[in-house]
Amino acid sequence: MPESPLDNPEVYRAVLEDLHTGVYFVDRDRRIVFWNRGAEQISGFLSQEVIGRSCRDEILVHCDANNITLCGDHCPLLETMRNGRPSSAEVFLRHKSGQRIPVNIRALPIKDSKGIIVGAAEYFEEPRVSGFCERRCSDTANRLDEVTGLPSDGASEKALEQHLLLFKEHHLAFSVFRVHVDRLGHFTANHGKDAGGQLRRVVAQTLRNALRPEDFVGSWAENEFLIILKVHRHKALARVAERLRAIASCAAIEWWGDRLSITLSFGIYSVQAGDDMETLMEKAERALDRSIDEGGNRFTFCLPGDHSSPGADSCS
Repeated sequence: MPESPLDNPEVYRAVLEDLHTGVYFVDRDRRIVFWNRGAEQISGFLSQEVIGRSCRDEILVHCDANNITLCGDHCPLLETMRNGRPSSAEVFLRHKSGQRIPVNIRALPIKDSKGIIVGAAEYFEEPRVSGFCERRCSDTANRLDEVTGLPSDGASEKALEQHLLLFKEHHLAFSVFRVHVDRLGHFTANHGKDAGGQLRRVVAQTLRNALRPEDFVGSWAENEFLIILKVHRHKALARVAERLRAIASCAAIEWWGDRLSITLSFGIYSVQAGDDMETLMEKAERALDRSIDEGGNRFTFCLPGDHSSPGADSCS
């Protein structure tokens, strides 16, 4: 009986190689032995850059939404090799360019013909974008900021005007975050305009990836971003702010051999009756100024009555 093509392991390798899903294998020592084109496209790392290296060597650096790094004892690959069971998780990986990307991962043990675990495989893919988000992205494609890839300052102002109109006509509440990149001016002065632009893009894409498709995030001034959320409850806003702050602190860029980390400051304000564009942004700016004055890497609320309320303490 002639040998079936399915008996040839190279057939399976070719299929895995061409998947859009990221796939990589590690041995018992967590050295990477296979890295497909899907993994290259999602992560930015080419196979020749990672084959033979340990997955612990500052490559994808998985972390959860609380900025807990999973590359140590919490590594999904290590866990699946220890207990022999598949596991799944929603995590953030670090792209080669520095930004954080949300991915769904699944880790599986690899066994030999005798059932002995000899390694592990991880599959990872980005969450699917809804049709609504695809249409919205298409609508704003001609109004994107060239550096950040986000809606431009003008598009952000237009989005804010639309939310204010919906609030006045239909009472649809929302909140705004003014987001400041800490020490961006100092960073640009030391490393140059190109480095500053790359840092802004990393922050922009990290924020976009960490938010829901229906949330708005756009450029706002030289070193600021604007986020608009259809949320107004204080506790829910605090959870979002802390999540964004933690994820951003786990992002970084490589610049001439140096790894440069990022922190953000936030000013948060929920729209109130009688607000217009000027009062809305002035109150958010007031809260942001307090975050910056208190050392950055924190969030502050501007509550009704014009009192600023501090949020999370800075963390190392």
